Amino acid sequence: MKICLLIYRLDLGGAQRQITALAKTLADAGHEVCLMTCYDGGAFFPEMQNDEKVRYVSLHKKGRWDIAAFLWRFFYQLRRLRPEVLYGFLSLANLLSALAKTVMPQMKVIFGVRASNVNLKNYGFTLRTVSGLECFLSQFADAVIANSEAGKTYYKKLFSFDREIRVIPNGIDTDVFKPDREKRIAQRVVWDYSGDHFVIGIAGRVDPMKGIPVFVRAAAIAVKKNPQLRFVCLGEGPEKDIAEIEALSGELGVGDRLIRPGVSRDMAGFYNGIDVYTSASIFGEGFSNTVGEAMACGVPCVVTNVGDSPYIVGDCGIVVSPGDPEALAAAWEEIYKRGTETDGPLCRKRVMENFSVRHMREQTEAVLTDVLEGRR
Repeated sequence: MKICLLIYRLDLGGAQRQITALAKTLADAGHEVCLMTCYDGGAFFPEMQNDEKVRYVSLHKKGRWDIAAFLWRFFYQLRRLRPEVLYGFLSLANLLSALAKTVMPQMKVIFGVRASNVNLKNYGFTLRTVSGLECFLSQFADAVIANSEAGKTYYKKLFSFDREIRVIPNGIDTDVFKPDREKRIAQRVVWDYSGDHFVIGIAGRVDPMKGIPVFVRAAAIAVKKNPQLRFVCLGEGPEKDIAEIEALSGELGVGDRLIRPGVSRDMAGFYNGIDVYTSASIFGEGFSNTVGEAMACGVPCVVTNVGDSPYIVGDCGIVVSPGDPEALAAAWEEIYKRGTETDGPLCRKRVMENFSVRHMREQTEAVLTDVLEGRR
């Protein structure tokens, strides 16, 4: 198959990690794959630019108002590449994919959606407008793929797409994300945490959906009972929001036990450096990459009952209600008391059996084949 995967930019994020993994595994399986981005740069840009099997194309968008020239470049590249399928990741890519359908009606278009129960009141006019257009234009898609059952339910209510939304869980690269004692030791040296500390981590952009303030409040509750606990909050965000998180941690007295190292290009090192991973999301989560990656590294997880997180952890973690710092703190204490020796191997086994990159590729191939052969 000739497949073009489209995304806004290859920033450091779950969708970006997934699209690069999918591009590589589809190319390894013998398909002709192009990965197209609107903007240059991003954490995964060098990796994909130098990949020998995946054709990488940037549309070199100059900024928000670079519209006419950008669209000309977009249509030119599509006519040159002539993919059988254009598969968009996230809202803007989906809008562009629908627009491309008017120029190349023979090309199949797939919308990729990766969230659930998004509270748009927390976001600005632009995002609300894009979301509304995406819902309307979904009727022109040949297929919609969600990465979670929660996402399928959510978009089924919103989209004008009138057929079954297919669900393909994210694929975790278990060759990259695996238990590694050397990485654990090295990471704790960087953080200046000892082997006796019980470290709880969270990773993700500072965003209303991620529940970072809830995590900080839970940390303040937990350290009162257990002074051995330490915390790492990984991720970037608007300066104003980061300042609020830092002010909150200082106000609650956990500033000396919680570090914010920004972003990390060695996420496997981050996971190996912690003892428990936490997803504190309040809404919007589909399939949490970070939960799957942590589990692949043998790290048990405490997650909120948002999106497909309860399904991902199965019997290998603890699920609590969103927005409840007391419940988070109690779950951490439970794992601390029972230890992680048993949970760790079970976590990795669950990921390898259910959420591998191979599974993601095979399920994607099945959907693409159905679309190209006219099956719904």
